[in-house]
Amino acid sequence: MSIDFTRLNIEKVIIHEITRQALSDQKSPPHYSEIESPINDDIKLFLKDKVITTIGGSRSHEVLFDDDSNSPIPEIVIKLLDDDSDFVLLSKTIASHLNNIQSARSPGGLVTIIIANIQNRKVVGILKLEREEGARLEQTQREGRPTYDILHLRDLILTEKTKLFKIGLFFNEGLEELGYEGKICDNQLSFIPHREVAAFFLTSFLGCRLGGDPRVETKEFFTVSQEYFKEKIEDPIVQMKYNLHLLSYISNEKGVINPRIFARANISTTHRQPYVNYLEEKGIRITDIIRDTSLIENKINKMILEFENGIKIIGSQKGFDDKVSLEVMEDGKTRAEVVSRMKNIMT
Repeated sequence: MSIDFTRLNIEKVIIHEITRQALSDQKSPPHYSEIESPINDDIKLFLKDKVITTIGGSRSHEVLFDDDSNSPIPEIVIKLLDDDSDFVLLSKTIASHLNNIQSARSPGGLVTIIIANIQNRKVVGILKLEREEGARLEQTQREGRPTYDILHLRDLILTEKTKLFKIGLFFNEGLEELGYEGKICDNQLSFIPHREVAAFFLTSFLGCRLGGDPRVETKEFFTVSQEYFKEKIEDPIVQMKYNLHLLSYISNEKGVINPRIFARANISTTHRQPYVNYLEEKGIRITDIIRDTSLIENKINKMILEFENGIKIIGSQKGFDDKVSLEVMEDGKTRAEVVSRMKNIMT
C-alpha cells in the first residue's frame, strides 16, 4: 500500500526549544511549551509541504523500531498513535530525551511534534531543526501558557540560519499494513556515512533502525541493473557504457545511491524509463539506498566482456575506459581492440 502524502491533514502541533549545553555535567532544561501551538490553514499547508518534499520524496528511508534501543521514543509514539490526550506531556518527554543525549558540541534547536492523519491513518511526526548561533525563536502566550508561534518557525526554516532539518513520520498499524513503522528524512544522510547519522538521530534519538539491509539493497540494485543491460540493451557498446557508468556510480564515496538519479544522469532518454520500470518490477527501491558494497566488492573491482567464441576480456573500470574500444560490424559481430603492452600469457 502506497501513501498519498498530498492527503495529509495536520491536527495538532507543539514546539519545544533545546539550548546548546555548557561544558559541564549540569544540563540546561529545554524551553517547553505548555500548550499546543495555534494553527490555521496556512500553517497546515506549510507543514504539509515540508512533509511532501522530505518524507514523500526520494531521500526518505523506511525505518523500524529497534527493540534493542534504550530510547523512549518508540513507546511514546505508540502511545500517541493510540491516544493523544496526553499530547503536551508526552511531547515534553520527547524534547527532554533529546536534551539529555545532546552534548555541548551540538547546537541548539527546535523539536516539533505533530499529530496528523492521512488516508484515515493516524500519524505522529517528529521534526528536529538545528540552528546557527543567534537564531532564536521567542515564546508567546496562549491562554496564559507559554508556546511558540509556528509562523516564526516557518520564517526560521526558510532563513539561512537554519542549519539542518530532520524529520521522522510514524504510522498507525504501519508494520502490519506497510511493512515498516515509519519513514525518516535527514538532509545530512547523503553526505556522511550512514553509521554516523544512525548513531544519533536514527538510533539514539528515535530508537529506530533502517528497514532494509543496505548490503542486500546495494547488491540487488547492482545485479538487477546489470541484468537489465544484458537482457534489454542490444548494442554491446551501449551495454558496456552503461555497465561502466554503473561501476563508477556504485564505487563513489557518497553515503547513499539513488537509482532514479543514476538513471537520469547515465541512461539515455530512450532506455531511462523502461530501466526504472524494470527495477520497480523486480522490487528494487528507486528512492535513496544506503550504500554498502561489502557483498559485491569482488564484482565492482573488475569488468568482464565475454564473446560467443569463448574469448573473455577482463579488466578494471579504468582499464576499459582507457584501453578497450568496441565497434559493431555490419554482420552484427563486435570488434574489440585492446591497446596496451603484453604483460603475461597464462593457460
